[in-house]
Amino acid sequence: MAAVVRRTRARQSDRDDVLDALSAAYGDSQLTEQEHERRVAEAIRATQLSELAGLLDDLQLEPGPARDLVARAQEVPGAGTRRERTPAWKVVAMTLGGLAVVVVAVVAIGAWSGDEATERLDMRTEHNIESMVDDVQERFGSAEVIAAEIDETRAGLSVPVGSGRYEQWFFSRHGLTDYEPGSGRLSGRLALVDLAELDAGRLLENLETASTSLGVDEVERSTIQIEPGPVPDGVPGAAKVAKTDGHVILRVFSPYQEVGELYTDLEGRVLLRLPFGAP
Repeated sequence: MAAVVRRTRARQSDRDDVLDALSAAYGDSQLTEQEHERRVAEAIRATQLSELAGLLDDLQLEPGPARDLVARAQEVPGAGTRRERTPAWKVVAMTLGGLAVVVVAVVAIGAWSGDEATERLDMRTEHNIESMVDDVQERFGSAEVIAAEIDETRAGLSVPVGSGRYEQWFFSRHGLTDYEPGSGRLSGRLALVDLAELDAGRLLENLETASTSLGVDEVERSTIQIEPGPVPDGVPGAAKVAKTDGHVILRVFSPYQEVGELYTDLEGRVLLRLPFGAP
C-alpha cells in the first residue's frame, strides 16, 4: 500500500467507518448528543483522511476499520488533528472544507475544482444565495439540509435523501451539481436546518460587520457556515445566548493567522461575538 500523505482523499467507505465509530462512542457515553451530532456533520463534510482521523483521535476505539484509519492517518506527522470549530480565543488558523463545513461544516470547499476567475459566481449577493435556496427547494422538495457552507464563489450542502442516506451537493455558476451522489450513510437521526428561514440580506450585512468589528486586520477571506440547532455548548458564551433552531457562523481570516467569529440566528439576529484575541 502506498504511504498515506497529508492530503490523502477520504473515500465514502472511510466516512461510513467513522460514522459507525461515532455512533458506538455515543452509545458508550464517550460523546454527548450534541458532540455526536457535531462530529457526524463534520464527518459527512470531510474530504481528507486526516480530517476524519481527527474526529476520532480522543476516543477509545475497538479494533476495526476506524482504528485502522486513525493509524493510517498518523503515518504522517501532524495528520489527524481534529477539524473542530476553532473559537477565536484559541487563535488557530484553519482551512475549512467544510463544514465545510456542520460542518460545513464545512462541506468539501477545498475539494471543488476551480473555475476560471472570469467565470466565477459571486456568492456574496442576496440574489445568488436565494437562488441556491430555491434550487435546493425545487430539486428536493424541501430546503432542509444537514449543513451548508458558503465560500466567496460557491456553496456546499449536505442534503438528506431518505432511507438514512445523504448526498453532497454544490451550488456554483453551473447551478446545483452533485459531487458524491447517493453514497453517504447517516448514523441515526440528525438535526436539520431549513435554509428557507435564512435572511440573505441580513446575513450579508452581518458579514460586512464581521469584517470590520472582530479585531481582524486586513481580512483576506471569510466563510459562512449554516448549522442546525443552537450555538454548541463548547463555544465560549454559548450558555448565555438564546436557543435557536439553527445558527450561522461568520468567520473572517487575515494573512496573519487572525480569526474572528460572529454567531447569528437564521434571521440575522446577532447571538455571540468572538473577536480575535478574546479571552
